[in-house]
Amino acid sequence: MTRIIAALATAAALSLVAIPGAAEAQAQAGGIAYINSQEIINQWPAAREAMEEFQREVTQAQTRVETMEREIVELQEELERQQGTMSQEAQQQRISDLQERFAAYQESRGQLEGQLETSQHRRMNRLREQITATVEQVRSERNVAIVIDQAAAGMVAADPSLDLTQEVLRRLNR
Repeated sequence: MTRIIAALATAAALSLVAIPGAAEAQAQAGGIAYINSQEIINQWPAAREAMEEFQREVTQAQTRVETMEREIVELQEELERQQGTMSQEAQQQRISDLQERFAAYQESRGQLEGQLETSQHRRMNRLREQITATVEQVRSERNVAIVIDQAAAGMVAADPSLDLTQEVLRRLNR
């Protein structure tokens, strides 16, 4: 359904390119306009900051995971070195400790991945809400009926006078 609507909207936008002056008339009479959300994300400082912040979180999580992995490897190597000098009971206890440590590592790693995913979704939703509200404001002020996302719709060509991307960026940067 979404593809059909996107295809129809794209076809409508493309048909405007073929008729001289039609683009301006459509935009003024409640027609179609478009944005490029990828360009907005790439050029909007708040989005870049959010991405950088997320990358810092990922780096911190990777460091914690790598530290836990090193500790487990060190424990395993120590067990292997001391294996011949340990009693059967002491060896079983070390193996049990190592297994518990590995289970805790797996649980921590899963929690970190979940936290990162939640953090990224929350961050992207905030950005998306701001972009959508700004697009809606521009759409309403310009009396445009439909705004298509060029990045999502896969538009091949459209009249540049229908592009609201820079206006949306200007408003987001206020």
